[in-house]
Amino acid sequence: MIGFILLGCINLPAQVVLNNSVNPVVGSRTLFINIDSSFYQPGVSGKNGLWDFSNAIRRDSTYLYYVDAKQTPYHSYFNFANVAMTIDYQNYDYFKFDKSGYFAFGSMGYEASEGNPKYSHLLHEEPMLQFPLQFGDSFTSENMRIAEYLGPYTNYQSIHTSVKADAFGTLILGRDTFYNTIRINEKTIYNDSFDNGQRFILSKQLQNKYQWFTNGITAPLLTLDQTIRVYKGDSTIFVDNSMVGVEQSAEFKNPFSDYLVFNQATNQYELHIEVPNDQKLTVSIHCQGCLKDKKPSKGYTKTAKNKHVFEVRKGPNVLSLAATDVKKDFMLGEPIEFIIEGDSIFKVLYLLIP
Repeated sequence: MIGFILLGCINLPAQVVLNNSVNPVVGSRTLFINIDSSFYQPGVSGKNGLWDFSNAIRRDSTYLYYVDAKQTPYHSYFNFANVAMTIDYQNYDYFKFDKSGYFAFGSMGYEASEGNPKYSHLLHEEPMLQFPLQFGDSFTSENMRIAEYLGPYTNYQSIHTSVKADAFGTLILGRDTFYNTIRINEKTIYNDSFDNGQRFILSKQLQNKYQWFTNGITAPLLTLDQTIRVYKGDSTIFVDNSMVGVEQSAEFKNPFSDYLVFNQATNQYELHIEVPNDQKLTVSIHCQGCLKDKKPSKGYTKTAKNKHVFEVRKGPNVLSLAATDVKKDFMLGEPIEFIIEGDSIFKVLYLLIP
């Protein structure tokens, strides 16, 4: 009997202390797999919990890439961020990771398929995790956010968040078992005020999110996220569940052949373009309304737009454009278009100016 008790004690996980080994590294990526919304089942809280998601139904998946925030086109709007996250090298979420924790700043980009800008900026950095963090630790935050991504409306949002490490134990995901996990429960109240200059719409969102972490893996192992949106007395529930796909190597080579970065050292925008053969490319830079009600200036007329010509070689090329040329006569609140034309190529890239 004594031996059985000792064996049981040995198999129980010890207290888990989460440290900054969960911080992502620039140049790495994480595979996230969406799982069926019916698996929003947080389970038990407390010590030595066991959560079995071996039967979770997988849906679509996507890679999240961690890049140097300073090399993105929008770093000047999020000066204190050191990591940006993206799935397409067009839209970015900005964070700061250090030994004390990690913090969110906002998002920026342009959804070309929908023709919508994506811009949100927090009043001050929003704490997401604090290090070290162990069972029973908690913190709260109050914040404000301005977001412009819903057509003609601007969302003025107040945010109240409480975070608590409410459990630790063993998590089973498919064929993988993680013995030393800690669960974070994040509860957030969003008060939304949508304004288009003519009318206001008020709503509230209640978010209840659970995330499991383990030291050494730079992403939440499992996220169960439920949001209740209340508008005029009616409520709608949204569920967003995902799990991490653990890979042997998280490093990657840039999978995108065409993208835009900003080089702070030279104050230039750099277009990275992959071309099928040697040719001449013309890059036209303009935005909607840039020249409306304006008298053409020297070297920049309605008949001779802001154009640049490059001789390029087959394969990857980097085309440099001075920031002063890119933002010439631009209009606030509109995307700048980079129209790239050649003998066998036509592409459009975008830069959002909020």
